[in-house]
Amino acid sequence: MGILTQPSTTATSNNHCSFCHKKDDYRHQHQCIDIGDLVNDEETRSIQVTNTSWTSKQWLILITSMLSKFGCALCVSLQGPFFPAEAARKGVTATTYGFVFSSFSLTVFLLAPFFGKYVAKIGPRFLMNSGIFVTGFCCILFGLLDKMTHSYFVTFAFLVRIVEATGDAAYNTANFAIMAATFPEDIGKIFALLRGSNGVGLIAGPTIGGLLYQIGGYSLPFAFMGSFLLALAICSTALFWNQNNNMSLTQSELGIFQALRIPSVSLSMTAVCFSTVSISFLIATLEAHLRQLARRALLRSYFKVSF
Repeated sequence: MGILTQPSTTATSNNHCSFCHKKDDYRHQHQCIDIGDLVNDEETRSIQVTNTSWTSKQWLILITSMLSKFGCALCVSLQGPFFPAEAARKGVTATTYGFVFSSFSLTVFLLAPFFGKYVAKIGPRFLMNSGIFVTGFCCILFGLLDKMTHSYFVTFAFLVRIVEATGDAAYNTANFAIMAATFPEDIGKIFALLRGSNGVGLIAGPTIGGLLYQIGGYSLPFAFMGSFLLALAICSTALFWNQNNNMSLTQSELGIFQALRIPSVSLSMTAVCFSTVSISFLIATLEAHLRQLARRALLRSYFKVSF
């Protein structure tokens, strides 16, 4: 068979397409031909494929961001199997250490819109790198709480948890902005990968935390994961060192309260809030009941993961 070539669209005496004999006008646009049939040159096809692939710098940014998302999620969930028991030994009630858990999400909820509004002014690179550094450092500090008495234990638990949530909110907000600017044509795919990494971290956190607690006690899980995040912070800083900190980020004129007036937005937020509440209230209560059944923190972590 001969090679298919693009038909001439020059007007004939009767203004008909020379390929399908339909009327040749601005509405026709050769819908009878698939664009792939018109590109038979192998070099042209390879150029098209190459243009849609990611560069090595983009791959490094994606892998670093996925590992950072995974590490931040681990730091949030790893203390579930053993922190309530440690807090109970200090005389802390379930209501109090339940507030310690919830203070993290509350801080993120309050600060994320603020960081999202001023991310372009603060600088997304600085906000992201400083956020992951603060999260990792606070994770290490959280592992020192078992050395404190009851009154200091509760106070510093709240302070460290709130500061850690501040870093997490800063990192996530800036990272989403940077990833949207780095992968403008694949935003949906990139966000799905990032959310998947975050979900895997939340799932693996209780198991890793329970295992490390069983091996080395209270401080080891936080020291290990905090060091892991600090190492990622160094890699992220080096990777984004030459990145333009003043990248163009489109700022919407729509305010937060105006966005909440949109029915789809308010309905989605309500559904997410209630579905999260149905899961998160077990963080402070499930461990106390599992403590009677499984003496080892690793076994209690398996119950949390299976849930």
